[in-house]
Amino acid sequence: MNRSDRWTTLLLTVASPVLAVIAFSSLQQDGLTADTSLWVFLLLVSACGILNASAASYLARHPRSVPAMHFRSVVTVLGTAVVTYSAGWGSLLAVAFLVGGSEMVRAAGAAALWPTHCYTLAAVLIAEIGVELGWVPSVLSPGLSHAIAITAMCCATLCVSALRRASTAAEKAEALLVRRAAHFGALIEHASDIFGEVSSEGVILYVSPATQEVLGVSAAEVMNQSILEYLHPEHHAVALAALAEPIEAGQQTQSTLRLRHRDGSERVMLATLTRPHASENFIINLRDITTQHRYEKRLRHEANHDVLTGLLNRKAFSFALEGLGDCSGAEISMLYIDLDGFKTVNDTLGHDIGDEVLQITARRLERCVRRADVVARLGGDEFGVLLPAAGTALAIVVAERILAEVSRPIPSLPVGMTVGASIGIATRSAGGIEMGTLIREADEAMYCAKRSGRARWRRNGDSTPDHVPSSTEDNRGAVHS
Repeated sequence: MNRSDRWTTLLLTVASPVLAVIAFSSLQQDGLTADTSLWVFLLLVSACGILNASAASYLARHPRSVPAMHFRSVVTVLGTAVVTYSAGWGSLLAVAFLVGGSEMVRAAGAAALWPTHCYTLAAVLIAEIGVELGWVPSVLSPGLSHAIAITAMCCATLCVSALRRASTAAEKAEALLVRRAAHFGALIEHASDIFGEVSSEGVILYVSPATQEVLGVSAAEVMNQSILEYLHPEHHAVALAALAEPIEAGQQTQSTLRLRHRDGSERVMLATLTRPHASENFIINLRDITTQHRYEKRLRHEANHDVLTGLLNRKAFSFALEGLGDCSGAEISMLYIDLDGFKTVNDTLGHDIGDEVLQITARRLERCVRRADVVARLGGDEFGVLLPAAGTALAIVVAERILAEVSRPIPSLPVGMTVGASIGIATRSAGGIEMGTLIREADEAMYCAKRSGRARWRRNGDSTPDHVPSSTEDNRGAVHS
């Protein structure tokens, strides 16, 4: 029993006897009550009030105790019977028993109704026997008192039956709500997603405990803060626009946001925004998809890149060629590169050294081209370089530089063991050309370079090989111009 209930009980215990005695005294002067002494009536009312308050306190301390419930029921019925029958109005005030039954429902639930009603029937029966024998005072004749008592108890039985059904249904509904609330609370408490309520201005009104796990901050720290405090600056405009957008009740919007973790890292979140019915605020659900996002990014990278060298693979190189083929006017050049001496390295020193040679070669090729150029590993020890907006002259400059870079010594190779390159060059005007034709022509030119002695470049259509001229060292700067 809380403090408010204790004060209410104390007030009723003190005030009820006083009011009852005043009413009894007024009615007795008009001859409307029995001849019971005023002091006797006051004593009975006071005793019943004190006993009822004690029973109520005992039940409050033991709300699940069946004996406590029965004790409270007996005291309530006994007090009601003593007060009403001592005033001589017993059967006429039968409604007081229903008031007592209703109080028992509030105190102990619907389970207390039938026991209370049974005690009521027993008390009324004993009191009416007392009226018949002249032991209990009554303003009515015994016959009339019995008739009214029987009628009142029949009506009371019907009322108690209806009240019990209604109370039981209400208790079941309340218990269901409590279970669902507890279940929902447990789901929120242990969910890995972040659930929260946000105002239309972006102020966080509620957030679930998952913020501690996902963002490294407690729910208490996040409360009443702006959601922008935890968003990446790039997403501020997106978040404000989503909150300002009129969303009908029950509808959802989704977006991907980046949130800041306390340790400075970022989390990629799938945000679902919902406006519930009859509310100006929003319900937000944040699901951490950081791992999924990284995995998808990795898959996309691996789908287009060679795992060993990190260069584009043959498929991505073909897509790049097709994209340039849609352009018109500018020339496109391609270098098809095959390493010389790589098979010897692989067979003699093993695949680990061979893989290292391929990786070093990939980095050297990247240093030989412009930022807009495309470098790819086409397979094995074959590489391709795509030079957009580049004619034959620039393609030759790049080829000469690649020959010089690739032939430089590699630290992991024994002294005297080197790797070179044979390069085929093909140039076409963009727009309407078959990209497969460009690759085939560069490939054919590369094989011509190999047959002509290796470590050189060859243009498609040339009848004689072109060796690296001594002036190439002066032209390398043009590659980055």
